[in-house]
Amino acid sequence: MRHTPLTQPRQSQLIWRSLTLLFCAGMAFLISGCDRDDTYHAIGERALSEATKLVTAFPQREAGRHSKDVAVWLSARLPRGATIQFFDTSQGRMANVIQMTEQPVAILATHYDTKTGIPDFVGANDGASTTGLLLALAQLTDLPVVYLFLDGEECRERYTATDGLHGSWYFAKHRNDLKHLPVIVLDMLGDGHFNPGLAENATRQLNQRLAAVAKSMKLPLLNAGEVIDYH
Repeated sequence: MRHTPLTQPRQSQLIWRSLTLLFCAGMAFLISGCDRDDTYHAIGERALSEATKLVTAFPQREAGRHSKDVAVWLSARLPRGATIQFFDTSQGRMANVIQMTEQPVAILATHYDTKTGIPDFVGANDGASTTGLLLALAQLTDLPVVYLFLDGEECRERYTATDGLHGSWYFAKHRNDLKHLPVIVLDMLGDGHFNPGLAENATRQLNQRLAAVAKSMKLPLLNAGEVIDYH
């Protein structure tokens, strides 16, 4: 069942309505006590389904090794067409997946790659949970946003200029046409003991809006300190 697309009010309002939807959808993905609205629950259920399909199809998603196959799979699951942004790194050829509307008002980003060197690690709670959420949002809503699926986010040894955050750095350097948009980075949303927090290095305006949404939902927010990748 396809739900009625979200309406499109003024851009300044829509950014924050999008944030509200993301926060509620994410919580519905994790806990049953969130908003009972049918749309939010449909998004939560679809997000879990998409995350499960991703992990089943590609339990290992090592950047530079499995990138092309996973990127093609993701682009096929996006309803309005997507582009694959290939790029070469010292750790192999990687790929971002991008879907955008004509006039996006925000960028919603996740990573899909898995951490290497951890036995039986499939990244279900990690990048798969938020990849599933973005796929669900793209399939069930008409949000005017850029859906950005990043590759090479995980470092292999430690974060340096040549290890980790490959996809986000490449996208930022090569899409100057989108540099004016606010960016919401989602990661580790599927943690069974999820404790949402505000990053010290996020913008003040963004943290204020997120805090207001959390308060309205009676969700406690922690101080997450300075965040590199787990938003």
